[in-house]
Amino acid sequence: MSKIIININLELWNISMTIICGINGNSNIILGCDSWSYKQDLKYGGPSKKYNTFSNNKYSIGVVSAGNSHVFNDTSKKLAGTVSDYVDFLYNKHLANITSVGEFSTLLSNEFSKELILVREVVIDKEQDEKKKELLRNTYTIYKFLLGGYDAKNPFLEYIILALDQDYQVNHQKKSIPPNALYFDGSPIVKGNQGFKIANNYKKHFGNLNKNQRVIKNYMKEMVAYDIKNNPERAPDYTGRTIGGDLWMLTIRKKASSVKQFV
Repeated sequence: MSKIIININLELWNISMTIICGINGNSNIILGCDSWSYKQDLKYGGPSKKYNTFSNNKYSIGVVSAGNSHVFNDTSKKLAGTVSDYVDFLYNKHLANITSVGEFSTLLSNEFSKELILVREVVIDKEQDEKKKELLRNTYTIYKFLLGGYDAKNPFLEYIILALDQDYQVNHQKKSIPPNALYFDGSPIVKGNQGFKIANNYKKHFGNLNKNQRVIKNYMKEMVAYDIKNNPERAPDYTGRTIGGDLWMLTIRKKASSVKQFV
């Protein structure tokens, strides 16, 4: 199953957009990615490059995690690190009993379900600091995504359009960021106008994702096709902006005939 969530966090001195992608394929899992961030003092923060790979010669699992996306352990109820750190911990803890990607995926689902309940029922409601609460909301969004769903009132495509709208706003304010573009899994795939057109077109014809899940499949497929067509110099093994983006693009291109295996 392949899905996308775009979450916007806008603060006085910080504008950031997080794009989280997940692919459950026959031989790999890629979870999460931080796309880009803008800070006045840094001008352009760039995409996250935190990436972990776990392999036991039978399969590999990749995890890309935004730096400010924390996970919690259910004993101390304190920050335990990033999503990558937590997956690393779970992998090593259960390594002897893991024989397939499916088993590990199920294990992750079970563990993240526990964390999801903790974040929602224990941490968010009791947190008084708004900035910390925002981080917790982002974490909650990530967990909901990793578990394969999101609230129906917040359809995926709405986030895509919101991200593009925010992109225009930042560009209009003449801030020092790269040319207006839709960033997908850490890599610039579709320029803003084209991405906005595609997103609106799918929303017009298919409605929100919860009404027709083909929207995201088609959206991703068209973005990849657009990128390949307009960036022919990128070979299938092209090393791009972030490792997470590279592996996602490489995985899709290696199975270039279709993205059915991921949907």
